[in-house]
Amino acid sequence: MAIDWDYWLKLHKLLNEEIILLTLGLNPDEVKIDYFMGERYIPNKENLLGELNLEYDRRMRLLTDSRLRPFTYLENLNDGDWGNYFSADANGTQVITTRFLLWLKNEDFGWDLPKELEAYIEKLDMPNQEHWAQGLVDNLNNRHSQSEPAKVKLSWTLKPLSKIQRMNGYRAVLYQTLQKMYNEGKLAPPTPHEVLNSWRVEFKDQPNDCKIYVLSKSFEYFSEMGTKKTVDIKSLKDAIKRLIITE
Repeated sequence: MAIDWDYWLKLHKLLNEEIILLTLGLNPDEVKIDYFMGERYIPNKENLLGELNLEYDRRMRLLTDSRLRPFTYLENLNDGDWGNYFSADANGTQVITTRFLLWLKNEDFGWDLPKELEAYIEKLDMPNQEHWAQGLVDNLNNRHSQSEPAKVKLSWTLKPLSKIQRMNGYRAVLYQTLQKMYNEGKLAPPTPHEVLNSWRVEFKDQPNDCKIYVLSKSFEYFSEMGTKKTVDIKSLKDAIKRLIITE
């Protein structure tokens, strides 16, 4: 699955693991991040990343060594955060996305980056102008290259209801959410994260008999029998695929 740059670069904060994966051109949606004893890790990382495993570790070490260090070019940014570092929390487990990329640009480590990310970073020269990051992300694909096809803009449509076998439980709510996104002109197929973010603010669109409780990377709902069930990102992704048609 292609990386949805429009989605990831609009996020104000990213996990350290997510931003490093993006710098390597790897899709965080396809990499499971687990927890053990309060620490995050990627299961079977060596086999999963293959030849990129060493580079991942090197980049992560630079991030962790620098996350709370002060940098003058991160001072007085009009981005709603304070401080002169790119870490998003005291524990250093997340980064402020645009600050991290501004740090990456200024320090110039010579990393081999995906061309979509390079195009975005090249525009990070107006840190004190209001809404600068939002404007850059919104125009990323158009500014990158008019001669190349946009990789993250895929055509899609909803399957007819007559072609869908199961619409019980949360699937009816999911279909309504996808239909709303389609009607609003969303060109890229919705991701599980986008659906979860939509559900966080659109509870009014849910029928009373299917209450959904959004968690970090999953959600809970009550079935018709009153049983509470949990659906993870992978299962939600599969459910979306069964309700849409992509090209």
